[in-house]
Amino acid sequence: RARTRAPPAAAMAVAMQRMTVKATISKPREVKHKETGSPFSVTRTRRSEIARPGEFVPASAAAAAGASAAGAAAPSSEFDDNAFAPGRTTMRPSPKKFLRRGGGWGGKPTAAVAKEVKSASPAAALKPPPRAGATKPRYNPPNTRLRMMYDRGDLPCLIAKTGVRDKLAWSERINDLELTHFLPAFFDGLREEEEPYRFLAQASVSDVLEFGNPDQILGTIPLLIVPIKNALATRRHSVMCTTLKMLQKLIVADVDVAGGGLIGRALVPYYRQLLPVLAIFVNKSKNIGDAIDYSQRKGEDLGDLISDTLQLLETHGGDEALVNIQYLVPTYQSCMPAV
Repeated sequence: RARTRAPPAAAMAVAMQRMTVKATISKPREVKHKETGSPFSVTRTRRSEIARPGEFVPASAAAAAGASAAGAAAPSSEFDDNAFAPGRTTMRPSPKKFLRRGGGWGGKPTAAVAKEVKSASPAAALKPPPRAGATKPRYNPPNTRLRMMYDRGDLPCLIAKTGVRDKLAWSERINDLELTHFLPAFFDGLREEEEPYRFLAQASVSDVLEFGNPDQILGTIPLLIVPIKNALATRRHSVMCTTLKMLQKLIVADVDVAGGGLIGRALVPYYRQLLPVLAIFVNKSKNIGDAIDYSQRKGEDLGDLISDTLQLLETHGGDEALVNIQYLVPTYQSCMPAV
């Protein structure tokens, strides 16, 4: 009988290396949202269960729509479904439920009330009021127009892998694009947190604002308000930082052009849609004392970004900018020199 020889050590090493490479390639990519099958293939969304960005989602809908993902603010299970209903459910009053003499807490100090309740039932001790949760991250559904257009292949740009940093390769000249169709979709993608949509949104908005026609950009201002408002309504730190950086580039997009500065003035009527969220986070800055923040070059301090954005809005917004800013952000102080 022919005996089978054992494979040499070199052949076994090559076989093990191929198996390792195959296992590495077949490793599934991380998907942050349950609504998407894969961030690089078809987007499967269930429209009936996806809420708007920053919208309150009831507990049952939030569990089905994936609001319990990392960073999402899960709504309370004590939400009253009849609070906003046209009718109101009432209970028949009971004659046994009335206030007896000496049974109330009126006029008593808080410490005495807490001591009395704790002595009667330790489990029923007074609890501090719950936090309002104004700065908690809100729901961010993956239903942006940029994602849909990229999955269908409708974007006029591709990601070019060139060296250290990726870039966008445009199939058309930016000045020849119909910005009323593409620029709102690019701004809508600023609230994306998955790749490659996140990079596509940031790179496309930067290229259009830097090399695009300022007159065409000015004509798209009314169409950009809703995407910017939706991105800020998510109240997520990374999304808000990215959106504020692009908003700053939008304000100064036509400053260097003769007769420019009109974009900043065109944003004044929309302050009531953009600034209420900024008023909540205007004081959210790092308090590190006399230490050094080595990551300040990244521009991730939300309080500083909001202050810089408000200063640009006042500088390029005209005479009525300061009054409208202080109406919505009362703590803002003017950066313009007194005349």
